[in-house]
Amino acid sequence: MDIALAIQPDGSAAMDLSGSEDTLINSIHMSLAVEKGSWWLNPDFGSELPKLRREKANEATARLVKSYVLAALKWMVAAGKLTSVTVTTEVVKSRINYLVVALAANSAELKYSNFVEVA
Repeated sequence: MDIALAIQPDGSAAMDLSGSEDTLINSIHMSLAVEKGSWWLNPDFGSELPKLRREKANEATARLVKSYVLAALKWMVAAGKLTSVTVTTEVVKSRINYLVVALAANSAELKYSNFVEVA
């Protein structure tokens, strides 16, 4: 189940359980932002991207970024929330940019981009 907070016009918040594109993007973000093993509810949840902080900005590290992103989002494919995930990377100075393009179960294309800061 995807859960997101929807801010109401009066400023209050309500839980959104619709499984909309916003909640799927939120799930992608959380899967990549949480360090694997640090979430008490599920130690397998999260990504290994923080391990790369001391790595050099090169193509080998970019391949690791791609691998770690795909591994972190694997649960969403297994759960049927996404039907496919592709990741592209780009080395830029001391960081590696990545773009996730995912196809949701309802055929909507989702895009999420971020970067990993490296040495």
